[in-house]
Amino acid sequence: VKCSFGILAAVYQGVGGGGLYEKNTRNKHVIVAGNPSYQVLVDFVQELFHEDHMQESEDLNLVLLLNPGLESTLQAMKSYLNRVQNRRLQHRVWVLQGSAVKSRDLDRVGYKDATMAWLLPNLYSEDAQREDLDNAMRALAMLRHTKFVRIAVVCLKVEHRPLLTAVGIPRGDILCAGELKVGILGKACQVQGFAAWSAILLKNTKAPERLVNDLARPWMAEFTRGLE
Repeated sequence: VKCSFGILAAVYQGVGGGGLYEKNTRNKHVIVAGNPSYQVLVDFVQELFHEDHMQESEDLNLVLLLNPGLESTLQAMKSYLNRVQNRRLQHRVWVLQGSAVKSRDLDRVGYKDATMAWLLPNLYSEDAQREDLDNAMRALAMLRHTKFVRIAVVCLKVEHRPLLTAVGIPRGDILCAGELKVGILGKACQVQGFAAWSAILLKNTKAPERLVNDLARPWMAEFTRGLE
């Protein structure tokens, strides 16, 4: 019976996002919570562990705390980390399931020992107000749990910024996606190519494999090399 319970516990930890983050005294770790989509998480992981700043992230781990109900996102992230080209990330990225408003889940991800935390919304959500309100509640719970951990929040609407400052998030740690988009579009009307230039600065990227393997067009090699 004891063995059966052990097997069930292992299955829950490996598949259901259970377990906890085992902190290494040599490594720092960053926590990501909120309601991010799979694509947002992949972009975050690729940016954090990009080769261009590998030296800065050499001793850094990432802990993803996904809300209950995001099983499809959890399984997609596990599949992403199991790809051959991403095996180097398996011992640096933890994917756990839980809620940032619950103290026991914050303890599971080692929140008190974290370097900082990110609260990300679902950028593709149709209900921006709900996303920002939920992240404000998470920020409040996290600040009540531990006050000295820095929290950076991405909100969808600039009018919700006062709500986040009211719960204790410094204005400089609040990134408004809508404000950023409007600013880039406005500047792009004045300066041709500004949107593409700013996108290169904001995000490291690489060409999809289908383009890299496309040798029929001679210019493709130069294009993909420019993306990297």
